[in-house]
Amino acid sequence: MAEQSFRLRINYQKRGRLSYLSHLEMTRAMERLVRRAQLPYATSNGFNVHMKHAFGPALPVGTTSLDEYFDVWLTDYLSADELLSRLQQVSALDLPVLGVRYVAPNAEALQVSHVLSSYELVLASTGVSLDAAQAAFDSMVAIGVLDVPKKNKIKRYDLKSMIPSRIKVLPHDTQTERFKVLLQIKSDQSGSVKPEQLLKASFPNNELTLISSTRTRLEPFLP
Repeated sequence: MAEQSFRLRINYQKRGRLSYLSHLEMTRAMERLVRRAQLPYATSNGFNVHMKHAFGPALPVGTTSLDEYFDVWLTDYLSADELLSRLQQVSALDLPVLGVRYVAPNAEALQVSHVLSSYELVLASTGVSLDAAQAAFDSMVAIGVLDVPKKNKIKRYDLKSMIPSRIKVLPHDTQTERFKVLLQIKSDQSGSVKPEQLLKASFPNNELTLISSTRTRLEPFLP
């Protein structure tokens, strides 16, 4: 008879210096967090025993996130308040835990359910007007596909499905020549295009420079 387990979903942020952790390093960081909090985590079966957990879509290295998710399976039930308190007491300053909740053990994987990422980019302009920047993004998306070199191959992204809404270019502030860009990217089984790749395709001569990239929300895609 299989042991009962409880699937806990942890909502956290990835900020500051920790935004430069790779996906593998984040796996280790979250495992250490669960262990430091002394959560009764479940382990996998087989020869290579490890903590049973799952991440949402990978975050590009160097990108800050205000809304990340991590599932971990527990062998015992503890109240959500108790689990949140334990996690927050041992979490790093730049990896704060915002909340926790139980989800059904057989719920869709985060990689499948949470496929819509909302980003906010801050870009520095070198003589490009706001209207010209907006037109460049619109033209790039209108092409419908984006070819990106990857490991001696070309990976083609379907922008018609991956960019579900118009990219918006807004003034960042009145004191500097910077823009704020709001965009949504939908991932699929092949992955997803990165904001930096969209920026490079729209401005191949580096007319706009990326200052910061933040994933502000990660959620299911509702057509």
